[in-house]
Amino acid sequence: MRKVLIVDDDKELLESLKAELSKDKKLYRAEFAHNGAEALEKLKKEDYDLIITDIRMPAMDGVQLITEILNCGKWTHVLVASGETTMRMMSLDKMRQMQKFGVLNYIFKPYLPSSLRKIIRETLAKIDQADTITGISLPTVLQMMELEAKTGVLRVKSGEKQGALFFTRGTLVDAVAGTKTGTKTGLEAAIEILTWDNVQVRIEYVPHHRERKIKNSIAFLVLEAARKKDEE
Repeated sequence: MRKVLIVDDDKELLESLKAELSKDKKLYRAEFAHNGAEALEKLKKEDYDLIITDIRMPAMDGVQLITEILNCGKWTHVLVASGETTMRMMSLDKMRQMQKFGVLNYIFKPYLPSSLRKIIRETLAKIDQADTITGISLPTVLQMMELEAKTGVLRVKSGEKQGALFFTRGTLVDAVAGTKTGTKTGLEAAIEILTWDNVQVRIEYVPHHRERKIKNSIAFLVLEAARKKDEE
C-alpha cells in the first residue's frame, strides 16, 4: 500500500486532514509529523511514496527536511504546501533548486482538506504510471532507457540499499545511492548502484529537474562497475 507523510506544525489542520484522508484508507496510508525533525525520524524507519511539507516550522523547516532527505540517499516525491507570503519570499532560484530535490509542485495555504485529498490521489496516480522490471539485468534496463529516449527515475533497491538513476530523453544525467556507509551522488553513485546484486527496479515516468552531472556513457559505467566488483 502507498504511504504518504504530511509534515505541518498546525495541529488543527493535521486533525482535519486525518479525518478527511481516512476516507482513502484503502488507497494509501497517511501519516503525520509536526516538524521536519519528527518527519526525518520517521523517514529513517520507513520509506514514503509522497511527502507533503510546510516550509516554516520549528525544530527543522521544510527546506532543511528536503535537503536531509537527499543527504540520506533517498529519492522521494515531495509537494510543498505553504502560505503565499512564505512562497513569495522564496526566490525563483531557490524554488528551482528544491525541484531538483524531488519537489513536484507547490500548494498555497490555506487549502481545504478535501482539496489536498484530491491532489494526493492525482499525484499518486501519476507516480503509479510506472513499470516494475523483473527478469532483466540493470545494465539492460539502462540501455533500454537510452535507446527509447525515456525521461524518468529508475528507483533501485537491493536489501537495505536504495538508489535512483535519473534519465532525461535517454541520457543518464545523475544518480544518488544510499548505503550503510553514507550517501553517494553523480558518477560514483551510478557505479555503486550497478555493483548491487538481486536488485528490484521500478521506472517512474515523472519530471525530476536534475541537471546533468554524469558525462560518461552507460557502457563506461557498466565496465567500471564490473571492475569494482572484481576488485572487491
